[in-house]
Amino acid sequence: MNDTSMSTAKSMRQAQRPGSNTAVLGSRAVRQVLPLTAALLITATSFQVLSSVFLTPGNLVNLLTESSPLALVAVASCIMIIMGEIDLSLGSVAGLSAAIAASLMSHGMPWLPAILITLIAAAAIGLVHGGLVVIAGIRSFVVTLAGFLVCYGLQQRVLQPSGYISAASPMVTDLAIMRIPMWLSLGVVIAIGVSSLAAALLLRDPFKSNLDNRRVPVGVVRVVLPMTMATLAVLYLSDGGGIPVLTGIVLLITGLVWYLLKKTAGGRHLYAIGANVRAAQECGIRVSMIRWFGFGATSLLAGLAGISLLAYTGGADNTTGTGTLLLAAIGAAVVGGISLSGGRGSVWGGLAGALLLGAVQNGLNLLNLSSDMVYVVEGSVVVGALLVDALLRRGDLR
Repeated sequence: MNDTSMSTAKSMRQAQRPGSNTAVLGSRAVRQVLPLTAALLITATSFQVLSSVFLTPGNLVNLLTESSPLALVAVASCIMIIMGEIDLSLGSVAGLSAAIAASLMSHGMPWLPAILITLIAAAAIGLVHGGLVVIAGIRSFVVTLAGFLVCYGLQQRVLQPSGYISAASPMVTDLAIMRIPMWLSLGVVIAIGVSSLAAALLLRDPFKSNLDNRRVPVGVVRVVLPMTMATLAVLYLSDGGGIPVLTGIVLLITGLVWYLLKKTAGGRHLYAIGANVRAAQECGIRVSMIRWFGFGATSLLAGLAGISLLAYTGGADNTTGTGTLLLAAIGAAVVGGISLSGGRGSVWGGLAGALLLGAVQNGLNLLNLSSDMVYVVEGSVVVGALLVDALLRRGDLR
């Protein structure tokens, strides 16, 4: 085993031990979170000054609903970029999924079997892409670019002859207007807060730093502060009807993906592959299988994004999933701190990045700006995020 693989193995062992490299990881996390938090605050404040409607509960609820498809594709993009790959077909997979689900339901199939068949088809597309990358050795950029064209052509084929199919099931279309009851939202927040607080007190050493010369349970603070903010957000959004069901689904899926990536061996191996695929192979990681599974999982998430698009728009047409959806999702991942070099970042950052780009688009629409200016501003935000990512990587190399 050479020095590179030994270093990678040592890093993986340290990542699995609680408390290892705490200062380094904490510093890096702070450097990644602060720019995004500042960007969200500046964006919200600026649009509220320019348009008094932006921070109203009703508009924030609409913002969460319309950002759901982008958030799901952004989470999928996070997985691919962390793995050191790229998938250019996610937008067209979402569009094709919306078309397939709408077509099946328009022919009388119940909504649940139609969605299940659609998700299976979406995952199969990703597995085909993964097979071509892993077995044939073709670069993911080329494979998924071809997949983008194939899926877009199939989408147009499914939508013939009119080019549009409405979602025939009220259960699907109602997803965009359904809201989670406030008591349920608060119950979930409290349950997560209590369980996290118990974990911070019982499973970890909560006394890791001093504040004003007194020992403060840092783990407790890290739980109480977010849970307090979440509770206030639930109470505030209740005036706008409550948290959208689509947002709840996105949060649930993001939490599941985060757990699989951070708390399982397969997830840690995926990070190792993105950091150094050759060293990961020499450490005995099953690189081919994990990469193959990664492609299938990301396409499955794109299929879910297609269902959310179908629910939000009420139907599928030739433009569903096309346009800037994929590019905005990749931009959201980068804005959220996902390193384009692979092996670093969190899906929660990608979700926050999607929220930021969604907020920018929502705010510009409130100002009645033309679509070309929306693209200019969103592109500028992504470029700024790339500069921050470059500075962070340069700092890590020093």
